[in-house]
Amino acid sequence: KPPTMMKPPTMMKPPTMMKPPTKDPQPTPGPGPTPKPPTMMKPPTMKPGPRPTPVPPSPTMNPPTAGPGPTPVPPSPTKAPVSSDTDSPTMAPTPNCNLSPKQRNKEILNLLSSVSSKDDLRDFTTPQGMAFEFITEDDRAQLCPGDDNLTQRYIAAVLYFSTEGDGWTECFEGDRDCGEGVSYYGGKEAFLSEDSECDWAGLTCNGSGQLERIELYDNNLGGTIPSELGALSTIDTIELQENTITGSMPSEICDNVSPLGMITSLTSDCGGVEPLVECDCCTRCYRP
Repeated sequence: KPPTMMKPPTMMKPPTMMKPPTKDPQPTPGPGPTPKPPTMMKPPTMKPGPRPTPVPPSPTMNPPTAGPGPTPVPPSPTKAPVSSDTDSPTMAPTPNCNLSPKQRNKEILNLLSSVSSKDDLRDFTTPQGMAFEFITEDDRAQLCPGDDNLTQRYIAAVLYFSTEGDGWTECFEGDRDCGEGVSYYGGKEAFLSEDSECDWAGLTCNGSGQLERIELYDNNLGGTIPSELGALSTIDTIELQENTITGSMPSEICDNVSPLGMITSLTSDCGGVEPLVECDCCTRCYRP
């Protein structure tokens, strides 16, 4: 019975051993879907979700722009002319002039140009420029172009700056002790104060409020004598001796000395071998 020996071909069952490789790929795809990391991408999708929500606020911002839009529009045209015409929150100091500060300064400049040159008036490093700035900006009196005493107040200020007033012994600007104790200037006020220039130390006015006497001797005046003093038509006395003033007496003053003009007393340190002041028209010369 040899044919019965054919049973060994049943040993071919090992091909069934191929199942394990099938199991290997199955678990691999199995864990793959379980983590589902792509589902984690949903949060970025959530981000654009809230972001579009702020987009609507942008249209909501339009109403506020529309709101203030009409409100500034009316004031802007009104404020533009106000600032250009007045520039004049600074109009407050000169309410009675009915002029903008720019127009006031222009009229004062034109008025004073009959006494000093416009170049000097515009140059704030000159005594004339400093006096012009005082009259238009710093003076608390804030005179108007039509005030009768504007020119003489300006000339008094020019005298102060021209003779180095800040170095005076007495009654310089801001001197609270002006006229106290033994003084030539008892009862007087410091120069450049808000008081009338007639009350400034060394200045005397007539009954009409016009300057007629300048007496500033022995008070450490320096610098030079300004020609503007010659424009004071009512002045009769100028006494500036015993100081350190140098230079020459301006011809505008000499032309006003008697008998040609009103000045009857003109004194300076014009005496001695080396006079500080050259003056051919002085009525009396003192030795320095």
